[in-house]
Amino acid sequence: MQQPGTQILWGQIALVLSLIVLSWWAATEWTAWELAFQPELGRPWFMLFHRWPVYAPPLFFWWWYVFDAYAPNVFARGAWIAGSGGVLAFAAAVALSVHRAREARKIETYGSARWAEPDEIVQAGLLDPDGVVLGRYRKTYPIVLFPDQRLRMVAEPVVVFDETLRAMTADLLDTVRAAPGIGITAPHIGVLQRVVVLDLPGGLGPQTYINPEIVWRSDETARHEEGSISMPGVTEVVERPARVRVRYRDVDGHEMMEDADGLRAVCHQHEIDQLEGVFWTQRLSTLRRSRLMSRYEKIKKVEMG
Repeated sequence: MQQPGTQILWGQIALVLSLIVLSWWAATEWTAWELAFQPELGRPWFMLFHRWPVYAPPLFFWWWYVFDAYAPNVFARGAWIAGSGGVLAFAAAVALSVHRAREARKIETYGSARWAEPDEIVQAGLLDPDGVVLGRYRKTYPIVLFPDQRLRMVAEPVVVFDETLRAMTADLLDTVRAAPGIGITAPHIGVLQRVVVLDLPGGLGPQTYINPEIVWRSDETARHEEGSISMPGVTEVVERPARVRVRYRDVDGHEMMEDADGLRAVCHQHEIDQLEGVFWTQRLSTLRRSRLMSRYEKIKKVEMG
């Protein structure tokens, strides 16, 4: 899973604009009713239930300009109604911003550590002519990029827990840190096995999940920005269950259980989807998926020059 970024909050913008327009419309209809729907107000936009004249929302402001001298008290009260939309819109924007900030905090780090470059190791004096072994330099694999069909294939369960599996999980960790990202599956490097590595911030360090499956989901949902190392550069908000329980095996084959919420719950669901051949964009509506694909194609064109 790619680290979430920022995006235009179209839903929030639509709600704010809707509240403003609805307040204008309320002011228009109330004023027309107070003025007994006189013919001087002009022809209505349409008739509701063939009885109630409905006028276009902005007409209140034209009537105010033309007829204010004839009914100043009516237009003063209408102005209060129209202005209430701005107050409601401001309150809604603040409430949604607070909710978003509490629900999906921006993450500034990628995992619990980073790999040092060779020159940084030398400068730190950690290597000497005797060949002291500190570990190994990172080994990364090319990441399978969307729309590669391997991302649509169901991964096979792991049945052998040996050193080969350990080596692959270490390579997955190297690869996701180099991406950079916070979650990766074996299918992301073209290996169709049910292996997930998460490297989330928070001090727990990298964790490996073999043959993970979700055995419980909460009814409560939460919205988080998601992306993928297989589709770099684009993110979108996805709604999923807020809490999950995951059953899995560790690299030694021992069965484990984990309860997760917040970002960890999102990552579990995102990566287990990938093991099932469900790419994260399939969780979006057709319209939002189409818009995201347009953004992704533009990014690819820029990168290709």
